[in-house]
Order: sequence, then structure tokens, then C-alpha cells
Amino acid sequence: MEGGNETVTTDFILSGLFPNVKYVSILIYTIILIYLVAVTRNFILLFLIWIHLRLHTPMYFLLSQLSLVDLAFISSTVPKMMINFLSGRKNITHLACGTQIFFFFTLGGAECILLTLMAYNRYVSVCHPLRYVVIMNHRVCLQMALVSWIGGILASTAHTTYTMSLPICGSREIYHSFCEMPTIMKISCKDTSTYELVVFVMGIAFIIVPFGLIMASYSFIFLTAVSVFCTVLTPMLNPLNYSLRNKDVVGAFQKILRKHPFLGGFLYSGRPTPTQSQGDIGRNNNTGGGQLSSPKVSSHMKSCSSHSGCRVAGASLLSCVLPPPIAQGDRQILGFVTPGPGLLGLRHWNHSPRAAPSPPRRAAARATT
Repeated sequence: MEGGNETVTTDFILSGLFPNVKYVSILIYTIILIYLVAVTRNFILLFLIWIHLRLHTPMYFLLSQLSLVDLAFISSTVPKMMINFLSGRKNITHLACGTQIFFFFTLGGAECILLTLMAYNRYVSVCHPLRYVVIMNHRVCLQMALVSWIGGILASTAHTTYTMSLPICGSREIYHSFCEMPTIMKISCKDTSTYELVVFVMGIAFIIVPFGLIMASYSFIFLTAVSVFCTVLTPMLNPLNYSLRNKDVVGAFQKILRKHPFLGGFLYSGRPTPTQSQGDIGRNNNTGGGQLSSPKVSSHMKSCSSHSGCRVAGASLLSCVLPPPIAQGDRQILGFVTPGPGLLGLRHWNHSPRAAPSPPRRAAARATT
């Protein structure tokens, strides 16, 4: 390609998006709508961060820089596309084409660097929360913003200078809606294979390195979250897995509840019923968790659903009033007997028979006389 005749005109022709499509106007109007929404949202976010003092933090400062990059990035290409479509013109000057390429590379590189620095900000806030204010101070935030912008500008300057200095031979038509470096190199008279390899390597560096750093920061964040979760969860699960499911521990727990009835009452609703005295509570709580010891209890539990004093509490909790004829040994079905509703939600009676009320003294005296 080298040694061809270079064209005299300096303007380029933008063929646009899908030049052979009949209803391309629908696509253009959709792009314009997306552009207006993006500009509006980024302007609102910048205004809120600038005007509200509570948003003057490192995270929102970096977000404001990202919004500024996005706003400039989309404004470097879409307005020219809109002008060409509405006016019917397709040409773009050499200077305007170089400007588009410069801002395209600058803003793309700045966004890659800025996303990496934002990931580092999240890493510091999660993994080093006590040092976050010291590490991410105002000076460091300004340095981050400058590094992202300067890095993008330096990379873009080198690419734009070389691309726009290439000789153009033959047609100057660009099969795109804006100027970009690969399309300029395709219509150049010079062999650009070596430079294309350099551009490819730099592109990989600008994509892979930030992506790797972002993934590394989020990996540290994930490991920190898992470590905190395990620190809190393990002490809760260890007694359940190794102790509370052990038969010896359960037996010891039952013995303690039988020896200390008020402790059992405290653990399982622990208030005495109004019809029970303290002596009744002590006698009723001396029973242990055993098996069904009398057919009376079994027959009573089978007929409990039809008894007027029985009811189902919730979905599965049976609350039943046991009749007085059941002996002390039969009431071991209750398991952990408590002063109120027990472990199974069962209520029990005071089985001591009530004495008949004594007649008044005057009536007794008249009877003797």
C-alpha cells in the first residue's frame, strides 16, 4: 500500500450506521433518546454530589469523576452523528476527526483507570475500615482523579498523533458514524501491521490489568466477608453440633430442670398459673421426662381432640387440660413439666382434691344445741 497517490482533500466521509438499511431513522432516534437520558442523569448526579455536603466523601467524589467521564465520552460522538443525520451532511474535517479520536481514547483509558481506583476504594472501606479515613483522604482522592485523567491523555496523545499523521490514499470514506483509529488505518497508504500489534498489546494492557486488579480487590472483599461471617456463625453452631445433640448433655439438662423447677419455668414460659400455689408448682415439677406409663393417659390423649378443654395452639402445638384422676406417675408424659404451659404446650391441673367448705360457726353451734 505504501507509495500510493495521496488525496488532496482533508475531509472524511462518514457513511453512518447501517447505510443500506431503509428505516435507519428509528435507530438514530433511539440513540438520541438514550443520549438525552444519559446526559440528564449524569448532570443530576454531578449536581447532587456538588451541592450536598453529605456526599462529599471519597466514594462519591470518584463517582462524580466517573459521571464526568461518561458525560464527555458520549458527547464526543453522538452530537456529530445527530448533526449529520438532521442536516443530511456526511463529511467531517480532519481536525474534528482527530478530536474525536483523542477524546475517545482519553475518556476510555481514564474510565478503565478510574474503575480500578474505585475498586481499591471499596477494598479499603471493607478490609481496613478503621484506617479508611486516613488512607482515603482528600489529597489521595485528588491524586486518583489526576492519575486517571493524565493516564488517559498520555495514551491518547500518542495514538492520535500517529494515526492522524498517516497518509490517506484513494477514498476517504469511513464506514462508521464517527472517526476511530482502526478505520483510519484501513484507508491509509502505509503499512500499519506493526503499529496494529502495538495498539493491540496496549489495548490488552488497558483492559486486562484493570480487570485483574478489580477482580483481586473484590476477591479480598469476599474473603473478608466470609471471615467475618465464619467468626460469628461458628460459635453459634458448635454447641448445637457437638453438645446439644449429645444424649449425655440432654440428660444432664433434664436433670437440672428437674432439680430446679423455677429454672425450667423461666426457660419455658415460667409463670405459675393463677390456680396453682408455690407448693403445687414444686410438686408438679418433680416429674421427669419418661415414657407413657399408664393406659389412662393414652386413652385420654386419643379422646383429647373431642374434649371441651382441649385446643390446638397454632398449627401443631397441642394444649390439653389433663383430668384429675391421672396419677403423679402418669403425668411423666409431659416431659419438662413447667409451672405454666410446658415444653409441649400442655397445661396440668392441681390434682390435690379440694376439701368441702366448712359450715359457719353459728350454724354448727345451732346444730349442737
